[in-house]
Amino acid sequence: MLSISNQKIYLYRDYVDFRKQINGLTQIVINQMELNAMDGSLFVFCCKRKDKLKVVYWRNTVFCMW
Repeated sequence: MLSISNQKIYLYRDYVDFRKQINGLTQIVINQMELNAMDGSLFVFCCKRKDKLKVVYWRNTVFCMW
């Protein structure tokens, strides 16, 4: 179970290629958003048509993606 009551949520405003997986999306967080990808925040990405989302976050020792 994931509790988001005290977590930050960041929305990446540009669209991303949805073939990108965890490694590619975390590189966007680090290089373009200039944020720490492992601080427990949720990072939300959307596709070009803006009808699908991918959420990446760090949980204990591993990245998770919804």
